[in-house]
Amino acid sequence: MGVVPAAGFATRLQPLAGSKEALRVGGRPLLAHLLERLWLGGCTRVIVTTRPAKRDVAAIAIEGGAEVVFAEPRSVAASIVAALRNVPDGDLAVIGFPDTVWEPADALRPVVRAARERDEVILGLFPALDPTASDNVEVSRSGRVAAVVVKPERPRTRWTWGLAAARAHLLRGLEGCTEPGVFFDEAARAGRVSGLRFRGPYIDGGTNAGLSRLLNEAV
Repeated sequence: MGVVPAAGFATRLQPLAGSKEALRVGGRPLLAHLLERLWLGGCTRVIVTTRPAKRDVAAIAIEGGAEVVFAEPRSVAASIVAALRNVPDGDLAVIGFPDTVWEPADALRPVVRAARERDEVILGLFPALDPTASDNVEVSRSGRVAAVVVKPERPRTRWTWGLAAARAHLLRGLEGCTEPGVFFDEAARAGRVSGLRFRGPYIDGGTNAGLSRLLNEAV
């Protein structure tokens, strides 16, 4: 199943007329691009967490076949936990961000396959356009993740994570965290995180530069 945290306020962006996830990119809402990729990746259920005030996001989610959980989470991690509240521990959950567009569109498939085979977190890794504005992932040639650093001033690699897949019982470790990257770093240092690298591009609409690129390029 897919888990989409879409309850943010887009505080890093210029004032917007509506929700960031509802902006038109390539002729359709930004959120629709992620939903398409989650279904393409094999998800049979998608849960979107958003705020009651973000009715535009809820409408897009429902139109795209997803379920909606209304909440007032204080962090991205809390938004993910809210979606997982009634999900059985053994179910596989995939986290994707509603303001991102990435290639290849079917990148989720190998990530899900690896997560099914191992009781650990699998991260889908992409080259970051701005490594200082995203989580920086230190990964070995074998794919073992050594560390995840949240928005570092001096990034040590070009890799960021855009997807994460794991059993629900592992992702419940996000409880009490503010950023998923903090939890993934702890899990990596315990030897429970691997990464699969993709060439991308990976465009993060959560930054002004990324959003401008999405709005001005055909996707």
